[in-house]
Amino acid sequence: ANHPFIIWSDGARTINERDQATICPRASICSEGLAELILIVLARFSAFASYVVMFLTFWSKCHAASHFFSSTYVSTIVPFSSFHHKHTNMGKIYACLALLHTLVHYIRWIIRKEVITQGFTPQTAKSGIFAILCMIGIVLSMTNPVKKFWNFERRFYLHWFFVLSMAISLL
Repeated sequence: ANHPFIIWSDGARTINERDQATICPRASICSEGLAELILIVLARFSAFASYVVMFLTFWSKCHAASHFFSSTYVSTIVPFSSFHHKHTNMGKIYACLALLHTLVHYIRWIIRKEVITQGFTPQTAKSGIFAILCMIGIVLSMTNPVKKFWNFERRFYLHWFFVLSMAISLL
């Protein structure tokens, strides 16, 4: 029997021959049983939550928009003066969500014994691995230990190199 399930299209959730709930819209996110379903839901929610955090992270650096909105009613709601700190905090949250998303998929593939077939081979896994490595570069380029060795300009360009590399990998 097919049943719609939360964020999947109709028919993606079924009951298999062992009477387990199954979600299998495509091979890379196939999940059977309660543990795998919880993990795939965590992966989906971490991905969807990251969209909001990604928007806030980038918007916090849109200085022209911030300047414009700081003279409007919006400034009574949004603390434009503390946007650098918001950028830093949102960046950390975004990195944590990306790491959670990656770990959850790999845990699920370990449970399914599909690490080799799904964790390294399909295009989604390759771009995901590259993206999480870029995320590590994005975060590390602005950490205190790196500040001791490199000036701001070098760290800034490295930060943007990894941001653009990650964006391209996710296209």
